[in-house]
Amino acid sequence: MTSYNDKPTDAPDPPPLYSPLPEREAPRWKVTSSNYLVNHWRGELPLGVAFWLNGFLLSLGSSGLLLLVMGNWDYLPYETVSLIFWAIVVVVFVPLSVWQVVGIWRSADRHQQRGGQAIWATLAKVAIVLGLLRLVVGVLV
Repeated sequence: MTSYNDKPTDAPDPPPLYSPLPEREAPRWKVTSSNYLVNHWRGELPLGVAFWLNGFLLSLGSSGLLLLVMGNWDYLPYETVSLIFWAIVVVVFVPLSVWQVVGIWRSADRHQQRGGQAIWATLAKVAIVLGLLRLVVGVLV
């Protein structure tokens, strides 16, 4: 006796109740060094990491740290504080900023090759140019 659930042997298999998830592609970006700083400099990190982590968050954190440190130097003469401030800017912030800008720009150049959208690469470059213009105007004015 055959039951309701028995199917003939020549019947096709029913479609699955769900569609399996597609295989995830490997990241399209490739790093050539184990050194994080070098990978950023070469533009080998994803644009989101280069821009938001190495650009935005690192700038925010380092500026906040500088303000925190400088706020505790009220007992020093103004000339000494000013000298220390400019020394920190020249020794730390100028190289940091160059590293950030170069890495973000190069990552933006590679963004489309990795499968990213051109608009994000363009917006990252626009943000860099606007930031540099703001810096120039701030120094001149």
